[in-house]
Parts: sequence; structure tokens; C-alpha cells
Amino acid sequence: EEEKDAAQQEVSYVLPPLEEKKEVIRRGMTLTDILKPYNLSTAEIHALIKDVKPVYDLAKIRAGQELRIFSSPQGDLFSLEYDIDEENYLHVQKKEGPYGAEIKKTPYDIRVKAIWGIIEENLIFAVRDKNEGVILALNLVELFAWDIDFYADLRRGDSFKIIFEKKYLNGEFVGYENILAA
Repeated sequence: EEEKDAAQQEVSYVLPPLEEKKEVIRRGMTLTDILKPYNLSTAEIHALIKDVKPVYDLAKIRAGQELRIFSSPQGDLFSLEYDIDEENYLHVQKKEGPYGAEIKKTPYDIRVKAIWGIIEENLIFAVRDKNEGVILALNLVELFAWDIDFYADLRRGDSFKIIFEKKYLNGEFVGYENILAA
């Protein structure tokens, strides 16, 4: 009976809601500077860095990159995420004993979209008139660079159609991916 009760208590244990804080790393800032407010001693921060080093060297954190820190309502560090590059992030989580770390793929949502229109002045203005960015027009120019002189060959009244991928992170547009057809 006692073992059964202990098992039920383990299963019913729920983590308290975590608070997320985003910290953009400033020049000269160290991980110790960032984590000091999360009830960690300097020794605990050095242990975290040592535990994570086989996966990623936290001494390489760069100014301008974002660090997301998840903590308990009391301010105790639970986990952190560091954007290594556009495609990957480091996830570090406090466990019994050493910290666990792994590199994960950034969870982008890719959506396919199509636009079409008539060129009145130039391709960039025509794409912007469809509420898309200059980068999409430049990607199209690059795609056809060997076939079309976009300065000399395009005429007013020419039409275009582009089917392309848009990349989103947490519902926010972050960039263009591939042009699928044009």
C-alpha cells in the first residue's frame, strides 16, 4: 500500500508555472552576470558551464544573441535556452545532479504563399504592393539572374507570379525560405 501511495504522489506532482525572461546579451556580459539573480552561487554557475561544455561551450555566448531563462516563481533557475544560430538553440535544464544539455532545432513554421501582379514601375515596388518584403524580390532577381536582365528586360504591364515559403517563429514572420515556383 505504501509503495502504491508513493507512486501516486510522484505521478500527481506538477511543476509550478515557470516564468520566462528574455535577456539580450550585451558586450562584456558573462553568464555569471546573467545568472546571478537566479539564486545561483558562482560555484553553481561554474558547475553549470562545466556540465554543459561537452555539448556547447557557454564561454562562446555572443553579444546580441538572446538567452531565454525559465525560473520558478521564487526566482530559482529551472532551464535556459540560447540561440546558437538561426537554425539551432541550446537547451539546458536543471536535473538531479548535473545539468542536462542538448542542441535542438529551432521550431519554425513554414507556410507556402503565392502572390501575383502587374509591374507598373519595377519588380521591387510590385512585390511590396503585395505586402511582401524587398528580400523576396531580390531572391527572385537572384534566381533568374542568368535569364532576365531585370533592369533592361522588364516592361510596364509585365506580370509575375511567385509561390514561396515564409518562415514563422511563435506566430511571427522571421524570413523567407525557398521560392518554389516563379
